[in-house]
Amino acid sequence: MTKAVLWSDLMGTIPVDAKKELEQFLYFSELRTGEPDLAERRLLETLSITVAKRRNVN
Repeated sequence: MTKAVLWSDLMGTIPVDAKKELEQFLYFSELRTGEPDLAERRLLETLSITVAKRRNVN
C-alpha cells in the first residue's frame, strides 16, 4: 500500500506552468459535478497516484 500524499507535498512537485492547467481542470470538474469538494478530491487522488508511481520508479 502506498503512503498517503499530502497536498503540500504535491504542490512542490508540480511545475509552475502546470498549476494553471490544474486550476482549469478544477473549474471544469466543478461545472461537471456541481460539487467543488468532489472536484478537489478527484484531483488530489489523481495527483497522489501519479506521485506514488514516480516514487516507485525512482
